[in-house]
Amino acid sequence: AGGAQRGDARLALMEGNVAGTNHISLNNKGVFADPRVRLAMTYGLDRQAIIASVMQGRATFPLSVIPSAFSWAYASHLPKQAYDPDKAKSLMGEAGWRPGADGMLQKDGKTFRFTLLADKTNPARVQSATVAQQMYKKLGMDVGLEVVEWSVYVQRMGQRAFDAQVGFWNF
Repeated sequence: AGGAQRGDARLALMEGNVAGTNHISLNNKGVFADPRVRLAMTYGLDRQAIIASVMQGRATFPLSVIPSAFSWAYASHLPKQAYDPDKAKSLMGEAGWRPGADGMLQKDGKTFRFTLLADKTNPARVQSATVAQQMYKKLGMDVGLEVVEWSVYVQRMGQRAFDAQVGFWNF
């Protein structure tokens, strides 16, 4: 909750749970066409670190975009797929992506490059995008970050005009 309001005797700060998720969605084309790459993206993202830093520990580790609270569709049996950069690198290798002389992943003479889209509306999503960008760069991915106004974000989602995006579901 807001820092300027914290400590103001005229206000009562109340915290509670929200049934929702923040996530990174990949447009399953281009560099993301191979399912091994998409799985590597999951293993290459330290979601627990994002929960600890960006969310200040106020979130639970996600198994899917469907939250555990308030939904009959939540599947608790799904594998956790915790952060494992070695597994991510192995999967990228299986998909044909190898580090070039500069350390960036390359395949058929092309660098693994994509843009991560986020909206300015929620600072936590922008911070998550920045942390994800840094984590993916450690894997050898050239990640651009594009932070746009809400109206532009919504338009791009409707047109599926993005490589990857920081999205959310609130139930």
